[in-house]
Parts: sequence; structure tokens; C-alpha cells
Amino acid sequence: MTGGMEHLDFGVRNSLLYHKDVKTTLELTPGSGANTGAVERLLDSQRVPLSELFDSDPDALRGAAKRVRSISYRARRDIDKGAPGTLCVAWGLATWDTGRQAVPAAPIVLRQASVGRIAGTVEDFDLGVSGPWNLNVTLLRLLEVDFDVDVERAALDELVEELSELGDPEALFERVTKMASDVPRFEISPRVVLAPVSRLAMVVRPNVARSASAPADILHVEAVDIGAVDIGAVDIGAVDIGAVDIGAVDIGAVDVGAVDVGADHVGADHVGADHVGADHVGADHVGAVDIGDDHEGAGHIGAVHVGAVDVNSQHPATAVEGVAPPEAPEETADTVELFRSGMLNPKQLAEGSLARRIVETSGPDVIIGDITAALRGDGWPESLVEHADSGLRVRDRTELLQRWHDASPHRPRPTGWDATHFALWGLCAAPPVGNPALRSVAGWGERRHHPILMAWQVVAEHRSQGRRHGRHGRKKIVFKSRRVAVPRGMDEALWGLPVDLLVQWAAWVFRQWPGAPMEFVLPAGSGELVSAWYERARPVVELAVGTWVPFARVDAALGKSAHRWVKQLTSACGGGGAPLATWFENSMAVAGEALALRLGDTGANGPLRGRRAKGRPPVEHAV
Repeated sequence: MTGGMEHLDFGVRNSLLYHKDVKTTLELTPGSGANTGAVERLLDSQRVPLSELFDSDPDALRGAAKRVRSISYRARRDIDKGAPGTLCVAWGLATWDTGRQAVPAAPIVLRQASVGRIAGTVEDFDLGVSGPWNLNVTLLRLLEVDFDVDVERAALDELVEELSELGDPEALFERVTKMASDVPRFEISPRVVLAPVSRLAMVVRPNVARSASAPADILHVEAVDIGAVDIGAVDIGAVDIGAVDIGAVDIGAVDVGAVDVGADHVGADHVGADHVGADHVGADHVGAVDIGDDHEGAGHIGAVHVGAVDVNSQHPATAVEGVAPPEAPEETADTVELFRSGMLNPKQLAEGSLARRIVETSGPDVIIGDITAALRGDGWPESLVEHADSGLRVRDRTELLQRWHDASPHRPRPTGWDATHFALWGLCAAPPVGNPALRSVAGWGERRHHPILMAWQVVAEHRSQGRRHGRHGRKKIVFKSRRVAVPRGMDEALWGLPVDLLVQWAAWVFRQWPGAPMEFVLPAGSGELVSAWYERARPVVELAVGTWVPFARVDAALGKSAHRWVKQLTSACGGGGAPLATWFENSMAVAGEALALRLGDTGANGPLRGRRAKGRPPVEHAV
């Protein structure tokens, strides 16, 4: 069965075996929010507008439009990078028990799809499918190799033809399930999803195959390119390397120079006493290897370079003394993919382990790449994406990794952070905002859908519009006290932020604009939402008291802002915020008295607005 077949990658990177519900996936399963009749027309080769597929819920339509934009961007990016992909509709996802953390989700049949924007619209697209339904041969091949399933291809092909005619996959799914009855917990879910499938991810090496019948310690090599080799009547078949235990080794691009082999049979040669049990070994260089004299004709092999060796053994790695095990690209990619999908928790990885080193080294770049790709797919301006990228790169890498894992949808209770939340988190840590980023938001046609970003623009511009003046080269920042318009929808947007991100946002606002209006950092609340409002308001108010509130006694603008905060806190949640307002006011008084003592004035004559203690310089509050 292996003859003529290219070697397929059965690892977690292959989306034909491990489909993941990410931002480039659109769920079209009837009953999941999509219109059943519109989905049936789509599967019947008719082009259907996205607005008809999700005509019952405006929120679902907006979410679907974002995903379709991400899908479209992903397809264009793959083409630009020379990695052609295929946009497909997959019908049916098979899963089974692998005994590992990664859970398979393999499409049963796929059909090529296309997406186009409807002229004259911003949010609407039309979707279509073309060509015949195709069986997922990667899944069938895995069932044959790993589970010895007798795949009845002819019978399945007939059922696929019936699917094209009748539009009902039930018979096909039942046949596949029956064939895989010996596969542990094999099930098929009748889901319909639209997603890009990378063709390059499927193939590892076209000329090297793993033998399904060979023992684990047999090195099986097909079509190895050997240069300058003088071999006289040598019969080399299934080379058995005695003391070296290598399980199911795939070798590509083996370059052996100046080898003189005169033996008729090479077998059971002793190479040291090394045991190689790692999953993947790449780019190993073996020089001047002496293969003893156990057999007639065994000779001296020098300058042997073995590159891109893929060892798929499940044995634990046993390191050769004094030699650090190399990190193969395949292992790095698999580990990063497991982390990326939420299967690996950085906190639970052993300190100094290979998996932890890979995640800490490669994880942040992969995460930031995914976030920025999602933002571009949502149509964010490039200058704003680059500014968010710069902020994410200065964040603590360990915190970034953990927040990404905690936000994974595979977690029991994900934090709910998405690409937009991570972008805002990055914007709050980025260097001072430049004009290109501000102008990009101001000219963005879809900014009305992102009130937080509009508020970010307002706060950043307010900071940059401060007047600088002073004497003898000393400069003081003076903030204008003019009122600004709060972006429409800001209250709802603040409710949508996770609490920890809301606090990070408030900290950035207070750094840029001490005494900023409360509407920029706290939702108004209502009588029914007092508990949820307090969960957000308490840390934000504590942050205000710890930053700009103490200076309310020495700065007229901050004093006005503080009194405005007291009034708004008192009226918040229909009067439910009054206790917090009282605490805020008392804390302001205590902090003001402490500052007055430091300045040499007891505060008995009232606030120090515009006054300064005798012999002391003017107060300049830190920004």
C-alpha cells in the first residue's frame, strides 16, 4: 500500500486531521446560527450572500463578516508567501481517542469554496462552492497505517457520488464509522465548516516513506541521493543497526561523500552504543564514524552528513553523554502548534525542559503573528497594527504566553480575550503614539464599530496637545481642561472588556490624561448591575486614588475632575455607587493632607490650588 504514496504528515499541524476552530473558520452547521435553507443552497452549488446565511441575528452576521474577512486575508497571505492553500467547505468531522492531549477533528469530505465581497457593501460577502466532493484521503491513509483499517475506497467513492446527487451525507458517515469500528471512540459529527486548508502542511517528503510493516529498529530509506559512492555488488536492504535503537526513521537528503563499501552484505553493524529515542532529530552531523569489523567488508565511513532526520519514535529521549540533543524544526513546529491550540500550559511545563524552551523562544512571535494577522483580516489600518505589534513585543513574554493560553477556547473557562483585546493591551504598552497611527484611526471607515479605539485616539491626541512652557529650560506639562466628546457606544464597549484589561486600559488613560472623564474608563451601570459594576469600578477607582487624585489639591483642573468623579460615582447604578463615592472622597482628602504635609502646608486654609508653600518650587505632577 505504501508504494507510490507520498509521505503524509499525521501530526497536529495537518489541518486535514486536526481542524481547529480559529478566526479563519466559519461555522455553517444548521442550527448553529446559520440559516438552514441558505446553507442547503450553498451546498447545492449556488452562490449565497453572507447576509442570507446569517439573517436572523445582526450580531451573528457581524461576527461572521469578521471571520470571512480573516479567511480572505489568510488566503491572500498564503498566496503572497508562495504557500498556496485551498479554501474548502468541509462536511463531517471525525474524532477518535489518541491517548494524547491533541484531539483529532478530521474532515470526511471537502469541496472547494470561494468568497467575494459584494460590490457597494462593506460587511457583506457572497460564498460559493464548486467542483465535486472529495474524500479526505489523509484520514483514510491514517486509518490504514495506524489502525489497519480495510478502507473500501470503491464503496466510499460511490457514496460520495450519491452525496453530490442527493445532498445527504448520512449513508457515507455511517459507512466510514462502520469501517473504523475498531478505532477507539471513533465518531463523526455532521458539522459544516468553511476554512482554508494548507496543501504544504500535508506533505513531509515526497520520496521517503515510512514502512508500515518494518520493525521499529529498521531504517527504511527510499530514493536517497548519494554522491561519489563506489559500491561493488552491494545488496543493501533494510539496514539493521544493532545497538542503535531508532524507531521508524525517515531520512531525507542524506549526503554521503567518498564511501567505499566492498561487502556484499551490510547488516547488524555496531555503531557505538547510542540509543536514540527522541521524537525528532534534525540536522545531525556525524563525522568519521568507524563501523568496527563485525562483518566482512565493513569499512571506514568518513565525513557523513545526515540532514533533516525525522525520528518518530515514542520512546523517551536518552541523551548521549556530553552531547546536547538538537532541536528539530518538526519538533519545534509541533510543540508550538500544541501551545497555540491551548493544549500546552506554560505554567505546567518543567523548568528547563525542551518544550518550555521552545514555547518561550518561538511562542511570542507566533502569538503576535496570529494576532496581527487577525487584525489585518478585520481591516485594521496598517499603522495601527504595527503600533499594537510594538506594544505586544515590549510586554513581558511570560505574561503574554500565559494570557494567550488562558484565552484559548479549549480551556474549561477561557478568559474571553480575543485579538482585539490583545491589540488594546499592546497599545497600552506601546511607545508614545506617532501621527501615522493617530491619522490611521481618524481616517478608518470602520472605526465607528470600535469605540475603544476612538477613545484611544482622543486620549492620545489630548496628551499630545498639552502645552509646554517654563523658565530656565525647565518644562511643565499643562493639560487643557476643555470637555471632549465621548465616543458613541463607549459604555457598551467598556462592559465588553475583561476586568483585568479594563484596569490596564484605565492605567494607560491616567498616564496620558490625569483626571480623565470617568466615561472613558468606567461604564455607567444600572441598578440591576451593581455587583458587576463594582467588580470593575473598585480597582479603577483605587488606581485613580493611587495616581492623580492626590494632586487634586494643588491643581485646579485635577480638583474639578475629582469633584466631577465624586458626583458621577454617587449617581452611578441609580445611587448604588454612593458608598464608593464616599470612599473616593475620603481617600482624596487623606491623600491631599499627606501631600500638603510634604509641601509644608497643613491645608488649614483650604486646597492649595494655585498656591505654593513659601520657599518651595512649583509642584509638577508626574505624567
